[in-house]
Amino acid sequence: MSKFTASFGHPAWVLQREINQRLPLGHSDTFCKRLYSSFREIDNSYNSDLGAVISLDFSPDASLLVAGSIKNSILIFDPLLRKQIGALNTPQMGCLYNIKFLDNWTFASGSEDRSVTLWDTRNLKKWARRLVGHSSSVRNIEFSSKNNVLVTTGGDGTVLVWDLKNTTGGVTTYSKFGSDYFWGIRLNPDASKMIIWTTRGYLIIVHDLDLNTVAADFDGFDPGIGPVWDLEDFSQSASLPRENVFSRSRKRNRAEAVLDFPHLDVFQTVSALEIHPQGCSALSLCTNVLKMMEWVCVHDIRDKQLPACGGALPEASGSDASPHASRERHSNEKAHEYIPRFTHYFQKRFGGIGKCPFKELSFSPDGRLICYPSDKDIKLLVFSPRCSEQFMSWPGGERITLHEIATFNCDTFVYSTRFSPRHCLFVAGSEGDSINWYQPVL
Repeated sequence: MSKFTASFGHPAWVLQREINQRLPLGHSDTFCKRLYSSFREIDNSYNSDLGAVISLDFSPDASLLVAGSIKNSILIFDPLLRKQIGALNTPQMGCLYNIKFLDNWTFASGSEDRSVTLWDTRNLKKWARRLVGHSSSVRNIEFSSKNNVLVTTGGDGTVLVWDLKNTTGGVTTYSKFGSDYFWGIRLNPDASKMIIWTTRGYLIIVHDLDLNTVAADFDGFDPGIGPVWDLEDFSQSASLPRENVFSRSRKRNRAEAVLDFPHLDVFQTVSALEIHPQGCSALSLCTNVLKMMEWVCVHDIRDKQLPACGGALPEASGSDASPHASRERHSNEKAHEYIPRFTHYFQKRFGGIGKCPFKELSFSPDGRLICYPSDKDIKLLVFSPRCSEQFMSWPGGERITLHEIATFNCDTFVYSTRFSPRHCLFVAGSEGDSINWYQPVL
């Protein structure tokens, strides 16, 4: 056995730690690959009252797991014991599209009945606060602990910014903006960026985010973008009544369109989005129902300078290129400042949506592993065969295929996945009234 191989054995590793000897180069990658490749299903929590589980979230300290279902039920679990410890009689009606923890005890639930309800797990006899303001179902919830602001997205594309510190007469004040094309939003960990995903197959990054003024800055905003190849010059858009939010000279709430996806097509939509734990990239699910294809895409969302060559729109390839793409791209090469951000992708044939059109992708806490609910399968994807970190495996300027290290077959459609923020554990919610638990089996 070589010295390098032996150094990964348990006794050798303990000895190296005792004498404070540095671990060999690549040890973290090899350790993570062995650990993540050994994930197995260890339990299944079935409950006939649960219904299809479409939303899951762990508390920040990983002491609680909350599941929301299509049957308007909320169940609370102890993640380590994998046992149900509570259930809520929610006043909300219809599907519970989203669950989001605000702190270790408080979480919010968004429902089909257009309301957002806040709950305190220390007192589940009654909800803590109810927020009403959406005119459509609430599909997405984000929270900024920096300024105690809740951001929610409705099915009609309206984004409401709730100031939880400002309550008058028991009513929480909010401001709003939005577009018919908006599907949902995510905040990066320090709430310095907002990423908006759309039904038209592109993303919008809001840099230097100020949640106190974002609604005013985006008031009346409508990108007016249909298919991505019909992109007009943002800087000349007539739908921006105030200072152009796409101007690179803006000091706050500056918008940037992310257009480089695997294919350019009118039937393409971004149906899910998740942010890397370190806030360096965005993980999205891009679906083309007409071509029956689905792509898991990773985009670098770090601050970047415009490349010296300018910003030409990405080329579509093969039969997926639009006949209008060349003409529109030529007219936009000088008009639109485009920053390439597409780094990794995984392609799969689209097999259907089951009872719910939503899916929840997830990152592991270290950002090396991606959990992708793929129809009736769960796929674990990594950035390289060695399971290295994202930017250690990306040479730059190229689109790299994500690598599949494990697949778990399920009897029914899988909608939601979530990693524990502290333990080597992830869970999956499915159409079969159950939650599946997965841990490494070494």
